[in-house]
Amino acid sequence: MKHVGNLQYITFLKGLAILGVILVHAPQLIKEINPLIREFLHAGAFGCQLFFVISGFLAVKSWERLLAKYENSTEKNRTTYKTFLKKRYLSIAPIYILFILFYQIISYYIATFNVEPFYKISHNPLSILANIFLLNGLDYQAFNNIVPGGWFIGTIFLFYLLFPLIYKLYRYIKTYNPRLLFLLPLGGVIVSAIFQTGIFFIIGDWTLSKPGSFTYYSIINQLPCMLIGVTLNYYLKNTKLSKNNLLLCFICLGLIGNLLWYALRLHYWIYALIPSIIGWSFFYLFLYVQRKSEEIRGGETVNNQTRNYITKKIEQIGKVSFSVYFTNFIGTFIFPWGIQLLLVHYGYTINGTLLFFLLLIPIFLITFLFVPPVDYIIIIEKFICT
Repeated sequence: MKHVGNLQYITFLKGLAILGVILVHAPQLIKEINPLIREFLHAGAFGCQLFFVISGFLAVKSWERLLAKYENSTEKNRTTYKTFLKKRYLSIAPIYILFILFYQIISYYIATFNVEPFYKISHNPLSILANIFLLNGLDYQAFNNIVPGGWFIGTIFLFYLLFPLIYKLYRYIKTYNPRLLFLLPLGGVIVSAIFQTGIFFIIGDWTLSKPGSFTYYSIINQLPCMLIGVTLNYYLKNTKLSKNNLLLCFICLGLIGNLLWYALRLHYWIYALIPSIIGWSFFYLFLYVQRKSEEIRGGETVNNQTRNYITKKIEQIGKVSFSVYFTNFIGTFIFPWGIQLLLVHYGYTINGTLLFFLLLIPIFLITFLFVPPVDYIIIIEKFICT
């Protein structure tokens, strides 16, 4: 067997995360679909939390490489921060700006027809400007209305802006007593809960914390997941749990998070805790997959060839997960929306649930059909930026 690269397991995890994102988006614009389908696939939305955990882990590695590179610099920390931020902005912004332009043009074009748009796109100049600079995580009015799913970009970039402070806290705790590193994400949860409780006392209910809201998507609510990823840099080699126990912890915390989501969905305060619970479940999944990766690199064989094939396919998807982030909205939003318009135009009616199953494979095909050109643009951007 070909040995897996040192961080190949992260590619696998990215593949799982983006597949979940596609699945949760797939039924959203299909009308009169059985609501149980949306409920069943909703767990895919937690792919975003998995991406946040991965981002926190990788940010530490990137930061420490830059610190080593600028070790002899008179302004090591400042140079590291500038380089760190520049790389992240240039790796995201160019393709993101192209999609800002794409959605602005297509939304203006759709507006010329008397049809319901597939997505509410804002044309506010200040919101567009905030998205261009990846600061839409601060725009509570249009944080997610310039590019579908743009909230994710705005939230993760705010994490990068705050990273020097986060890394100092991480290093301080790690030096003082690494066993206390769990306090880093726990502190994030406490800050988020206090913040959202304060909002509750001001407005009188928890509406602003429900899924889809600015507060739910904000850096305040999602930061604990990233902090969990940061701590993984220590726990990766300092966990005594067996592989089976890691898997068990992942399953149990994942079930708890999903059960709380479904059981307390109308009690919006629970959404101040859900991301961190799911983030901790992915903490254990991360360690489990990494342990499996080490076994494969150590020469152990995988008996189930079908499983091995699936693993490789998920890894391939993980390699282009950033491109799929953009193209999945073409497949999951624009395509079903267009099909339903055509059916109405020609006087056809079809059950929403049946339509979903008929469109599911085409949704995936269209999503990945647009990946190569988007991925090509991203590769060119990286080449130019370096």
